[in-house]
Parts: sequence; structure tokens; C-alpha cells
Amino acid sequence: MGKVAELKKTGRMLVSGRMTDVALGNFMALHQRIIPSQVIDRPKGYFPVPALRQMQGEYLNLARDVFSQQVARQRNLFDMAYIDQMLASPQDFTGPFGSRLWQVTLLELWLQELGIHH
Repeated sequence: MGKVAELKKTGRMLVSGRMTDVALGNFMALHQRIIPSQVIDRPKGYFPVPALRQMQGEYLNLARDVFSQQVARQRNLFDMAYIDQMLASPQDFTGPFGSRLWQVTLLELWLQELGIHH
């Protein structure tokens, strides 16, 4: 079986949830033969959502603008009654990772910027 066929087979196993430790090991070994070690073993970064603890001023205005868009209301991704509660009292919705309103505002803004309407 060729490398591409092996990758496809292992990828299907990953998607189906049937990945065993042996298959995962084979998958990693296969990738190491295809992808240079400088890529695999490089220091990994991440893209955290910047924590914003206090939704006020321009950030609160941004959230209001984002969720006042018809596309946000029609998307049915969020419980809009809950969003409206957060918009009314943003200080009451702060968790260990900052403002919950900020987190959903960034997600909705990203979806709007990408033109995703469903």
C-alpha cells in the first residue's frame, strides 16, 4: 500500500473514532516519513483568544454591533436570550478565561467576516 493510501485509510479511522494505539503509532510513523522532522518537532505555538475581563466601552459596543446583525440572530448558533442577558450585564458573565461575552463575540465576528451565514 502506498503512502497516500495509508494516510487515507488511517484518516478514515481517525474520523470514524476507531483509531487504536497501534494505528495511531503507524499514523505518526507514516507522517514522519512524509513530513520533515523540522516541521513535526518544531516548538508548537497556539492561538489563544485574548482574555478580556471587563466588557465595557468600545468592546461592549462591538459586541452589541456584532449581535445586532440580522445574520447573528438568524444563525441559531447561540441562545440569543442568553446573549441579550450578557449584553445587559456583561460583568456577571466572567469566567476563568475572561468574559464569556467577549469569547462569543469574537466567534460571531469571525463567522461574519468569513461570510458564513449558516
